[in-house]
Amino acid sequence: NFEMELIKKDIRVVYQTQSPHVKIISYPHLLEITLVALIENAIHYSGPESQITIHLSSSDHWVKIQIQDQGMGMDEEEMEQIFERFYRAEKAQALYANGTGVGLALVDLCVKRLGGKIEVESQVEQGTVFSIQLPENIRKYFTDPTAEGS
Repeated sequence: NFEMELIKKDIRVVYQTQSPHVKIISYPHLLEITLVALIENAIHYSGPESQITIHLSSSDHWVKIQIQDQGMGMDEEEMEQIFERFYRAEKAQALYANGTGVGLALVDLCVKRLGGKIEVESQVEQGTVFSIQLPENIRKYFTDPTAEGS
């Protein structure tokens, strides 16, 4: 449950959308695993009295979901390894001892299964942005030979 941790750390969540009618026809379980893991990470690695922004937009039959935190951030070396199973940055281990290092590897796998891609941008002590791009309609993506990425 995010609510208790958000209250405890006094983290504000801001939701932004380009349109209230963004729709994804996808596999809800995989999408839920992805979003829950990214939001949990944003909460765990954000300091008190910070903000997490969730931005949703769509363009050309693709949906983009961005989750941005104001946490401790990562350097280039860490960003190159974060989607590897069991990888945990030293700072992450020190701050949040309960992690196993499989969360972002699972996120990467789920996003790929959903026909999408994930990218990360980060600056040390400035925060991190995870950007996910998914097809609006996964059925079309896997059945239309002209769809990009098929």
